[in-house]
Amino acid sequence: MEYRLEPIDGGFREFKGVYTQTTMDKYNTLQLEVYQLEAFAEYSDTQSQEWLEAMIKKTKGKYSKWEKVSNYLGIQRRM
Repeated sequence: MEYRLEPIDGGFREFKGVYTQTTMDKYNTLQLEVYQLEAFAEYSDTQSQEWLEAMIKKTKGKYSKWEKVSNYLGIQRRM
């Protein structure tokens, strides 16, 4: 067995999946929730960052990470 002891890429993993296309998309059979949107925003997805900023502004920062994004923003599509 061969072990590679090289350093990893600083702990940051490149996201190679598909970013959310609407605020109603489903992940793991559940509709997009705020914590998932925050994760997409952390991976520098500009649309997710815009939706997150709009949600923070609308709720004045008082929102639940476990709520559906559409409860805060309604149905929106990626631009």
